[in-house]
Amino acid sequence: MVLPGKDTSITCSSSCGGGGGSSRVVTSSRSIKAVTISNLLGKPESQSTFLDVQVVNNNGALQTDTFKKKTDRKTLLRFDSYHPEHVKSSIPQRQDTRVRRIVQDEELCWMRCTEMLQSHMQDREYPVSVRESRM
Repeated sequence: MVLPGKDTSITCSSSCGGGGGSSRVVTSSRSIKAVTISNLLGKPESQSTFLDVQVVNNNGALQTDTFKKKTDRKTLLRFDSYHPEHVKSSIPQRQDTRVRRIVQDEELCWMRCTEMLQSHMQDREYPVSVRESRM
């Protein structure tokens, strides 16, 4: 486990790192993120995922998108549940905000928001008025 701001020592054997022998690397959690980004920049058309964010190197420009595993079951709260009304009506807004924070490209963001609000929320029986008021 890497703690923020704490140095971590990693020892690589010949199977890791590509060279013979072993080498010792001292790193921190901040530099791990930087290494991941620099690896993306060095490889055109490469991608990396972390939690629900996918970062793609599009010819030198990093593009972010939402990421869902194939096993994602879209388990959002159903609108006909017995939760308070303000909780149920805030879910589409929070999901919309989440997508807008992750996706930087406006066209792709609009497509992801529409997809989420129209299909995912419709599957969970959110009324059209609640879904459309959040777009």
